[in-house]
Order: sequence, then C-alpha cells, then structure tokens
Amino acid sequence: MKCLAMINSEKSIFFGNQSLLLPDGRKIPMPSESTIKRRLGKIRLMERLFRLEPRCTAFLGTQHLVMAYQRKIWIVDIHQAEIQKVFSIRNGFSDVLSFCQMEDAVYFGDYGNNLSGESIHIYQLDIHQNLNIVYTFPARSIKHIHGLVYDRWRNRFFIFTGDQGTQAGIYTASADFSCVEPFLTGSQQYRTVVGHVTEKYLYYTTDAVMEPNFLYRVELKGEKKPQKLASLNGSVIFGLNLEDGFLLSTTVEPYPIKKSALLSLLDNRRGKGILSSETMVGYVDETSEITWLKAYHKDRWLMRLFQYGSVQFPALLNHQVGKYIYVNPMAVAKYDGKPQKLDLTKCKKE
Repeated sequence: MKCLAMINSEKSIFFGNQSLLLPDGRKIPMPSESTIKRRLGKIRLMERLFRLEPRCTAFLGTQHLVMAYQRKIWIVDIHQAEIQKVFSIRNGFSDVLSFCQMEDAVYFGDYGNNLSGESIHIYQLDIHQNLNIVYTFPARSIKHIHGLVYDRWRNRFFIFTGDQGTQAGIYTASADFSCVEPFLTGSQQYRTVVGHVTEKYLYYTTDAVMEPNFLYRVELKGEKKPQKLASLNGSVIFGLNLEDGFLLSTTVEPYPIKKSALLSLLDNRRGKGILSSETMVGYVDETSEITWLKAYHKDRWLMRLFQYGSVQFPALLNHQVGKYIYVNPMAVAKYDGKPQKLDLTKCKKE
C-alpha cells in the first residue's frame, strides 16, 4: 500500500493490489500489458522487485492526478474514476524521478541511465493535458534530470541535473525556459534532487553516494556560495515542499560497482556517503533549522534488486498540509509498504 496523494487531512488516494483507491471508496484497476505482472504486483516483494507501484505523483488542477508508473505518464480523473496514458518514456530511460507541481501545469524531465548520451528534455503537461517539450539540454551535456523547483519570488525555475563531473549541477531557467543558465555545476556538492526556495535562499540537499551529504543553503542575492547547515546520514532522493518549509528523507543505497552487473546486483554494501542503515525523515523550516521526525531501519533484502531504503511522500493539493502527513516507508524493517501517519505538530513554531 502507498499513499499517492492527499487532497486534505481527511481525503487521500492510495495504491494497493495494483489498483488506485479513491477517497470515496471507488477503485481504478491499473492498466497492465502483462497478466503475470498484475498478479506478481499483489505480492509485496515482487512489487518491489519489478517496480510495480507508482514512483511519484502530482496534482494537475484539483480534479486530476499525474502519475509516473511502469515507464509511462498517466492522468487520473479523480471525479470520474478514470485513468489514461498520456506519454511513454523514451527508450533507455526509466520512470520520472520527481514532478514539479504548479497551479496550472506539471513539469518533469527525462531520467535514467542514458548510456548513449542522448539529449535531455524538460516537459510541461498543461492544465488542458497537452504535453510540450519546453527545453532540451544538448547531447552529452547532462545525464538526466533529477527535478525542478519553482522560485515564485523571481518567476523562474531551478533545474537539478545529474550525475557525475560537469553533468551534476543546478541551473536556472526563465518561466518560459527561453533562458537556461548554469547556477552551480560540476561537483557532487551541487548534485541534488530536493530543493526549496524562499525569498532569500535556495535550500538543497545532496544526493552523493560516495561523498558525505549535507543540507545547504545559497543566498540568492549574494555570491552563490553554498553554506553547510547540517550533516546528513545519507543521500536525499525524496522530499516535499510545504508552504513554510520542506520535508526530506535520507536514503540507504549501495556501493557502486561497474565491473560486473551480477556482482553489482548482489553487493549490499553501503556507499561511502551512506553513513548508516537508517532512513531518516526531517523537516527544514524557514529559519534553517532541521527537526528529525522519524527513523526507519533498512531491511535485509538486496538494495539494487529490492530497492533502496527510503521514505517517499505523497502529492499535496496546493502544497497544504495539516497536523499530520502520510509517508511511505520503502524497503525498511516492519513498515515497508505500510503508510505511516507522521505528526508534524512539533515542527510548527508557535
């Protein structure tokens, strides 16, 4: 079971047994090209092995939910209880890693191994469900897109790219993507997936497997020099922007091995930048303080085959959240595949 989206504190959309579960009790079976996969997806360990649950979601307006699942982009009509495919992922790429949710559009980029060094697109899915390519990075300039975050004070986007050397970094883009420029690039210090923008700062967390990870902030009117705010016990792949801060979870991921694909699958050592076997959930407020809310311990199953230890977050309508939020522990002992209510009251300043 996974909480995909929260409409409000009383109404959420879940995914389980290869079906979407709407707040009013209706079910939408997920379209599947394989009867075998549909059956396997009802066994939790097989669901993990074959990645048979949505990776990320975003609201498109108030009636539709956008979903990345099985190398396709889907739109769910919440009122009509209908689902349709709008886009198939390009060959050589995998499911989108994260969506940037706006009031009238959803933005995302190509994500995956990109072994042939293809050009990388950024897409806009507008309120009318039209899909447009708004920008293309030239071939071999970056590997893929980790995510985007909107800067409402300056009407622009930050784009996060990966993974190594000059390909890793942060770019800025004008609102219409007519001007895209490097902001901070060329270091694992700038390799990020999760970011949050305030009037004064860009906050971001690093996603390095073999180097220490930190929470940083950059003063946007200054010299663009990242300031370390906190040390993290692992890389950060999942996060969630809120009105007054953001949530993050650290990841337990394996040591990279390039010599043998088989050995890589079987190797369960942690990367050098992964300092413990715990995935930790934290909240960063706009005073730059981080509050650690919960820790989950990685289970015994192999990381590359049965997924990294992490905590994933649902989409929120209008980025609003009440006293609690559902979170989705993944590949952790006791709580894997069981959405948990996380109390946010101790994060809120009186």
